[in-house]
Amino acid sequence: MDRSQRFAALLFAITFPLAIVLMMVAFTRFLAPILVWNQDAETARNLIAHAHTYRIFIVASCLNGLAGVVLLTALYVTSDPSIGAWHCSRRSPDWFTWRCGSSRCSAHSALCA
Repeated sequence: MDRSQRFAALLFAITFPLAIVLMMVAFTRFLAPILVWNQDAETARNLIAHAHTYRIFIVASCLNGLAGVVLLTALYVTSDPSIGAWHCSRRSPDWFTWRCGSSRCSAHSALCA
């Protein structure tokens, strides 16, 4: 496990609990008091009367979606063994050329020099 994978694991370990807590607080504090179960008209009146509270919940939901993207990216970086093994060769004049950065890229041995 290289440095980028360790950073991704740390990012996952921090982001996952924060995302869970964010949605637990946002739902229980901002959305649940507005909802009236099985009474759509009363819920609609509450949403209109408490629009600012509902907007806070929408912002929290958007932040939760962003946290989901961060979590998926961190999982991808952590689980893919070739992420840390490849890096751009700064000595090469063409920055699109890639070379093997460690000895553990056996899956791509034909591309490693």
